[in-house]
Amino acid sequence: MLLTLRVLRLRPVITLKNSRAFSDRSSPTMEETSLEPSAKRSKLEEDTPTDGGKPPAVESQSSYRFPPRCSLREPDVGITEYIRSAPKFFGLLKERYSDFMVHEIRKDGSVVRLTDTTTVPQMTGFSSSSDTSSSDGFQFSAEDSESLHGLLNFKSNRKYVDITVPDESKETRKAIHHAIRARFPGLQSAMVKDNSQLIRVKFSRSGDTKRVNFPANERYCKFVLYKENEDTPNAIMMLSRILARNRGAFSTCGLKDRRGITTQEVTLSHGLASKLAGLRMDRNMRIGNYSYTDKPLMAGGHAGNRFTIVLRHFDGTEEALAESVKSLAEHGFINYFGMQRFGNGAVGTHIYGKELLAGRFKEAIDVILGSFATEPNSSKYDAYQVWKETGDAQRAKNCFRRPCQEFDIYNGLAKAGIDKPRVVLGHLQSTVLTFFFHAYQSWIWNRVASYRIKEFGLQPIIGDIVLPPDVPDEEGDEEEGCGETDAAAAVGDGDSASASADAEDDKKHKGVPIEFVTAENISQFNIHDVVLPMPGKYSKYPKNKMYDVYREALDADGIDINSFPGFMQLGRNSIKLGGFYRHIVTKPMDVAGKVLPYNTNVAQLVVTDVERMAGKTEVDEIPADGAAYKAARLEFSLRSSCYATMAVREVCQVDTSQGHQRNVSQGMAGQDEKSAVDGSKTDAATEGTDASAGVAPQGAGNEG
Repeated sequence: MLLTLRVLRLRPVITLKNSRAFSDRSSPTMEETSLEPSAKRSKLEEDTPTDGGKPPAVESQSSYRFPPRCSLREPDVGITEYIRSAPKFFGLLKERYSDFMVHEIRKDGSVVRLTDTTTVPQMTGFSSSSDTSSSDGFQFSAEDSESLHGLLNFKSNRKYVDITVPDESKETRKAIHHAIRARFPGLQSAMVKDNSQLIRVKFSRSGDTKRVNFPANERYCKFVLYKENEDTPNAIMMLSRILARNRGAFSTCGLKDRRGITTQEVTLSHGLASKLAGLRMDRNMRIGNYSYTDKPLMAGGHAGNRFTIVLRHFDGTEEALAESVKSLAEHGFINYFGMQRFGNGAVGTHIYGKELLAGRFKEAIDVILGSFATEPNSSKYDAYQVWKETGDAQRAKNCFRRPCQEFDIYNGLAKAGIDKPRVVLGHLQSTVLTFFFHAYQSWIWNRVASYRIKEFGLQPIIGDIVLPPDVPDEEGDEEEGCGETDAAAAVGDGDSASASADAEDDKKHKGVPIEFVTAENISQFNIHDVVLPMPGKYSKYPKNKMYDVYREALDADGIDINSFPGFMQLGRNSIKLGGFYRHIVTKPMDVAGKVLPYNTNVAQLVVTDVERMAGKTEVDEIPADGAAYKAARLEFSLRSSCYATMAVREVCQVDTSQGHQRNVSQGMAGQDEKSAVDGSKTDAATEGTDASAGVAPQGAGNEG
């Protein structure tokens, strides 16, 4: 059952006035699942605290009534239509994280794979004033080495490690310092005051490459990042802490989903392959395939992604799957922004963007902090309770062990106070803020696309917009999700790269060469050529009924279609809102499907890069006759910014939201448990009254 969300002072969300965009659906309307106004929140006390300096309580932060996480369903974010009407298949999506595998595709069409973790390329023209010749002159004990690795890789809660110096000679102490710097980049060492026998090791505040002179054409170290069940920003944060480098020194083409096995390229400014290769990584992360380049990776700088997706407990046939796969390859799917675009909190990230665009900054802060604070005994829940009860942002911030978006907001509140909400929000990474605004734009796009397909079908109409073949879709700032928006962090190459990207951004938005469909040229186009704009300052809109649909949707949120802001200034962050164009329908490439039998829910049905390096080429197959279950494995490639789950949705004709998938999974578990209990009861009954009365147990035939 869909839950009704209630959030402070939000207008009831969004029907398209005087249109049939959402009135004819059999699914719940937006009002039935929307954020409704609740009791007015009391403001923070503005008076100076009088009780010994204790901050005032935030009395009514709980006026937000947050439902459980992952309560959003596809109709809530405008996803309602299909390309074709076909029988539904049942298949459980992402039951295990290994059921979702993603490989980035380079611009030249090659697929990014991890194939080598040891080879270190030599840098031409390399020079360094750092003397590491004696770095191997000291051997740490096994215990000290394990402690240092634990400190470097977050395996311990300790803030430092003390190394005992075996003698008091200066040469030994120097050898230890050199060994730590060479073997554990990211750690720094210093003598313990008043104790010449101890050297204290802790995280360094700066990187270890300042004294390295990098050639102009090798300023960036490029490597392949392989990760399991970890999102890209957290993986980058781990690397940045280990190497004691700013997160902005790392660049990627896009963010990859957390729940999955993903492989992508990363560049590190002024990075040494030798240091990266020497890192001791967690088992869910690997890096390798090192090289040097003169340019950082940029958002959208790849061609797309190759997906391998497993649907467990598949109830279709091999023939039916083959027919659906053929249809997907020939006709494609509606290019919706998937559920991951809207986060997995109690409130979708499009609501964050809506509040920000409406200028309700305090309300935006409250809904962001509360959206993930629904699970007791979590740091986000504890921090929110502290903030709500005491108004002490510093205490709330101290509830976190690692940075996240809530930590950044509490940090801003501690420094600036709630009366400067724009400054507070400016403490968020610019990428995170951009996600919020893009989520709102995506929400509008999804709803308009559903209306377009429902009312006008799968053919161009006069007034539609088309793009030339060489003009790409919306920039790939986000791949198949990164639904954990709380972990999203800026992954870019510092201010200089951001400034140049902003200049290119403005130029691109203003000069996109679009063409309108007319009576004279309509025969030249099909539905795969038609695009819809994401609302923005420079967006142009279709010259037909769809213009009114856009205008009415934005009017409902108090936004004038003709004065959509070009940017939003929040603290030091200036968020561009120029707008993009996105194809309504897209077709995947190199589509394949296969039914795989399996016996246990923990059976792995894909071959990872790590397994391929060990010599494995295919999963262990078992005879179909003896298998307890079967799964459908889909493989296809998509352009950047397209969502694989929307392709799966078209194949199976089912809701792909986490909440729906979780309910199905729990229902299956409940049925299995019930079957086991019923089986036990039946066994017991055969030994009791029913058996004595001649009632045969189920499946026992007519023997009585």
